Amino acid sequence: MSGYRVHITAYSIFISVLLAILHYYLELRISPATLVIGFFIGVLYSILPDIDAKGSKVRQLLAGVFLLSSVFYLLYPALILGLMGIALAFFLLAAPFIKHRGFFHTITAGILFSTPLLLIDPWFPFFALLGFLSHLVIDEEFSLF
Repeated sequence: MSGYRVHITAYSIFISVLLAILHYYLELRISPATLVIGFFIGVLYSILPDIDAKGSKVRQLLAGVFLLSSVFYLLYPALILGLMGIALAFFLLAAPFIKHRGFFHTITAGILFSTPLLLIDPWFPFFALLGFLSHLVIDEEFSLF
């Protein structure tokens, strides 16, 4: 089992090379803010499949994100923050009951968890899915369901 550092490093290398190719050969332009935020979304998603592992860094990180999103939602009510808080609470409550390398290690889960990011920015699901898929590649898990 690869640690979270391996997953983050693999994603970082992969996305850097891919973005360089897209920039130089296809002249793809993405705003700097989208690149930075998208990169960090991809980092989070590169460790997300391990949410069902006890003591995983992503579980600890999501607990902090849940608390922050709850505070922000109370201060600045917005639908997306409320939905994010509900989704994070669901993951954190359900994770201990789900078998490690089960559903969270599938391509379907990656697509399912990446798609809601379309509500924020059309590029964010791209970064999220690539982060998620890089995790599956490192773990050699390629199941669809």
